[in-house]
Amino acid sequence: MPSMLEMIRNSQVPSNLMQSASRGALSVPPGEMIEILVHLAIHNKLFSERARLTLAGWDEKASVAAAADPQTSAEVLGYLIAPENLRTCLLPALAENPSVSEELLDKIAVSGSRSAVETLLGSVRVMKSPRLLQGLQSNPNLRPVELAEIAKKVATFEIVADAQGDSTEPPDEVVEVAIVKFLEENAAELAAEKDKVFQPIALTHDEIAEVAAACRLRRSSRKRQRSMWLWPRRSRQRKRRNPKGRRRRSPSLGLLRTGAIAPCRKLPS
Repeated sequence: MPSMLEMIRNSQVPSNLMQSASRGALSVPPGEMIEILVHLAIHNKLFSERARLTLAGWDEKASVAAAADPQTSAEVLGYLIAPENLRTCLLPALAENPSVSEELLDKIAVSGSRSAVETLLGSVRVMKSPRLLQGLQSNPNLRPVELAEIAKKVATFEIVADAQGDSTEPPDEVVEVAIVKFLEENAAELAAEKDKVFQPIALTHDEIAEVAAACRLRRSSRKRQRSMWLWPRRSRQRKRRNPKGRRRRSPSLGLLRTGAIAPCRKLPS
């Protein structure tokens, strides 16, 4: 059988029972009753106002228990921590509840009343959160002495953050969690490979031969390209040495023609 909350969500409850629910007059556990009231306050236009009034005056003990319980639904916690719905008596429990995000608490830190500021200043979680402390710095209800103390804490957090930023190694806990997760995700493959002989990853003989042949072909092509590039240059250099294209003659041949030297005669044998 579905719960009363599920029936109300699915609109399976008659109007008179819905009216009783908006007044908190149902025979259900306190936690479920608060969740029903929050659902009506947010999603039901007809009984929204009545449910909000009922939540504003709901039993403090039951409300504090719901605000401090990490298992309380996010919808209920979001409603209780909203500035327009916040009851000061619930703020200490909400501030220490890990299920309440810092984003929701930051709204109270920035614009909360003086009583809300005093409650947050006494919260261990808030005093250890740089974001919430920076939000409190912008609250106009903060006193000068409190503002100076928060400024010192924020400066200390910044120094620690800069010191930790120099180290890029992940914490041991993160590495351990990653290893355990990998082993769990690949347990079947690791079990299938455990009896196989270890083989290092390397190139086979055929692959090595192919790589060597490719390297030799590349070197030979580079040599051909280099010779083709140098051949016109050498031709130009030769033309510069003999620009008219004349055949060079030996200096001794000119001296023979002018009679400066006598030709060599063959000695009789």
